[in-house]
Amino acid sequence: MLSGSAVEALAGNPARQANSGFRYDLRRRAGRPVHVQRSKRGLRDMATLGNILNYIPISRRLLLIIWPFLVIVVILVWLSSESMDILMATRAYSEGESLWSKGQKQAIFYLLRYSETQSEVDFRKYRERIAVTLGDKKARLELEKPDPDYSIAWQGFVEGDNHPRDIPGMIMLYRRFRHIDFMAKVIDLWTEGDRLIGDLTVTAEELNAAIWSGKADPALLNAFRERLVRIDTELTPLTDRFTRTLGDATRKTKFLLLLVAQEAVDPCLDVGIGHDKLCHRVRLLSG
Repeated sequence: MLSGSAVEALAGNPARQANSGFRYDLRRRAGRPVHVQRSKRGLRDMATLGNILNYIPISRRLLLIIWPFLVIVVILVWLSSESMDILMATRAYSEGESLWSKGQKQAIFYLLRYSETQSEVDFRKYRERIAVTLGDKKARLELEKPDPDYSIAWQGFVEGDNHPRDIPGMIMLYRRFRHIDFMAKVIDLWTEGDRLIGDLTVTAEELNAAIWSGKADPALLNAFRERLVRIDTELTPLTDRFTRTLGDATRKTKFLLLLVAQEAVDPCLDVGIGHDKLCHRVRLLSG
């Protein structure tokens, strides 16, 4: 801090003023701490900003105040929409698995009955029910391609008795989360199930050929029945594992969505609160 004599000396000597770096009146600034000077300058700037805001129309002024909160609302709506789409898609896969399992069970039932009745009606019913699993397989194989034809995937899911409104979400979930750990496990089980369905269709065609050729003696028919029972025995625990894994995937997806929502909203809230405090201080100073 400068003494009174030093201030008088500097004030009366322009050269000393230049050398000392003073740009303002030393009589007014001598002895003031730097942070006080900066604080008052900041207050003057904020008051000026408040005066400027007074000349802005009320509608635009309101927009300047609430825009951070509008951004928060938009982000929340978008996250909610994405979350609902993903959860609806996982629900659609759960329903699709139920239809797949039901179709597989009914297909084996009609094949076993066909091996006894040798009625063409039973074999036709088998083909109707196995088409559900084959349709889902068509969709999966198409979605595995780097550049899939979504119309083929759509048709496959339709043949799998999936509701048309659920299909866009099913395609989205497959393409977006195919290589995520929990979804990858679900698709691996699905692939293994399709392999066993392939064995089932081969067995069915061989059984049908044997019956039509007239060479289907009781021993051969029993061998076919044993093959069908073995395939069904392998498929049953596989479908159970698929259901449990899909349930785990759904729960993990819910947790990740909540985590992402929290991480996205917290910074926006901080910005909004800071902006609100700034606007409040400006209003006080301008008033």
